[in-house]
Amino acid sequence: MSDNMNKLLLLMSEDENATRTDRALYLLLCQFEDKLPELDDRFHKMFRQVDVIDEYPQVDMAIWHLLHESGSFWRCYDEVVKGEIDL
Repeated sequence: MSDNMNKLLLLMSEDENATRTDRALYLLLCQFEDKLPELDDRFHKMFRQVDVIDEYPQVDMAIWHLLHESGSFWRCYDEVVKGEIDL
């Protein structure tokens, strides 16, 4: 797993304003972290363009939908990808 993904998951785990949707996404990302694409500006698009989790294509759809509903993910993503955080 990349340093960026480690940072993202750490930030998400510490988000005091996380909703149930945020927590569900966090748990899926942790469960399948070894299969996730690089955390960059194309990360979220990968779940619609290719089968990221080959064994469980329904997980791709779940992650895709949760990404669009998760405020926590996008707050943490912006901090990590834009380099605004140093852990």
